[in-house]
Amino acid sequence: MHSHLPSWVYKALAAVGGVGVLHQWVSKLVVYLMNIFWNSRDVPVWAVLRVPKFKPSHTHNNWTFYSTDEIPYSPEEIATKVHRSIRSVTSSLHRLEKRGKVKELQGGWQRKES
Repeated sequence: MHSHLPSWVYKALAAVGGVGVLHQWVSKLVVYLMNIFWNSRDVPVWAVLRVPKFKPSHTHNNWTFYSTDEIPYSPEEIATKVHRSIRSVTSSLHRLEKRGKVKELQGGWQRKES
């Protein structure tokens, strides 16, 4: 079955389809680059959370002894350590939570046990 459509119709359809493919490729590239950017922003926050924070049990002769109970980091504490705003740190914490690396507790944030 032959169609008697003008050639410009085929060219227009090819251009629209080409733009759609180009749009898909560009949007995948943008998502990939944004993920690289956000991952690089999350690295310092993850570096803080990887180190467990233990609850102080008592002090003796200016020595502080710690219990084996791990306690969570507050967003303010992490923000101070990585020299970023609390809002930026909170965004990183939520991205790390989505990846399953950290969990939110009542007192703050803590790494998930592997």
